[in-house]
Amino acid sequence: MFYQREYWRRRQEEPSMLQIADLPSSILQKYDLEIKDGQKTKKCWQLKTNTGIYWLWEFEGNSEVLAEVLEWRADLGKKGVQEFLPLLQTKEGGNYVQGEQKAYYLTAKAKGTPFAPQHSSKFLQVVAALAKLHNYSQSLAVKEQHEPKESIGSVWLKAYQEKLTELLFFYHYLIDKRLLNDYERLYVESFENFYARGQEAIQKMALACCSAENDCVPSFLVGNFLPDNLLETEKGVVFLETTCGRKGYAIQDLTHFLKMYLPFKKWDGDLAKTILTHYQEEVDLNNQEKLMLLAQLSFPGRYCFYAEQYFYGGEDVNVLINQLKNYLYEISRQDCCLAELRKWLLGV
Repeated sequence: MFYQREYWRRRQEEPSMLQIADLPSSILQKYDLEIKDGQKTKKCWQLKTNTGIYWLWEFEGNSEVLAEVLEWRADLGKKGVQEFLPLLQTKEGGNYVQGEQKAYYLTAKAKGTPFAPQHSSKFLQVVAALAKLHNYSQSLAVKEQHEPKESIGSVWLKAYQEKLTELLFFYHYLIDKRLLNDYERLYVESFENFYARGQEAIQKMALACCSAENDCVPSFLVGNFLPDNLLETEKGVVFLETTCGRKGYAIQDLTHFLKMYLPFKKWDGDLAKTILTHYQEEVDLNNQEKLMLLAQLSFPGRYCFYAEQYFYGGEDVNVLINQLKNYLYEISRQDCCLAELRKWLLGV
């Protein structure tokens, strides 16, 4: 699976040897701390100070987005949410420091171990943390700096449709030339099925989104559920890096988590129902959210991802051939699981 492979690839990368001297001193001076030493790790800077060890995170992107996300996290922290690392403010009371090319924000360090997806029981810990986070987020509407040009639902639907448009482009490119390998042959043979699945999923999402616009409160999403971004601590699971800045509905986070890890468990319907039951102990799902969850789970995202990897040259062809074959075998299990979930969630 891509996520598992990506996780272990990142874990095996050589750690950075950057030392504290490589960090701009102007950044450190913004915090009321005596920095004794520090070193760059794979994810952040680890700083040793007179009051303990802290993590300094780098952010490359729109600083306005970072400001919004960190304000959201700070607001949730005031409500007692412990599923994020506590933020430390600057001397001026800010949540981050803007450097010449990057922004930086400081958090406390947490002790724990990365999420272990091999154990099904661990899923419930992640879902419990996610449900608690979503429960508190319902009272915090996303603060728009400017009048939004389109709804949150429309943005996501457009993104899904763009993926299908790209699939169609790849397909026409292939049928106009001689097929070179098993990946191209498998892609052409399976295209109509997966394209139709994608269109059906988008239609169902659109119907669910129409109702969700009135009934669901958009918020920032965690987005990153790779094992090394989920830290198991004594107090529960902590989401480490959450500054992707994507806005959406809470159900999209839950869907993303399920879509990542249910394939590892062969789309076990009983496990999926246990996870959803655990989530709903904290957050009740309305019918629109249930419909959206089922529709997003049915979207052929991995088929799209493998196509991008192949046509943009991001992966070995033989690896992609095996991945696509496995996905074709797996899709029947997914269909059975989703049919079981639909009957269980909606009674139809």
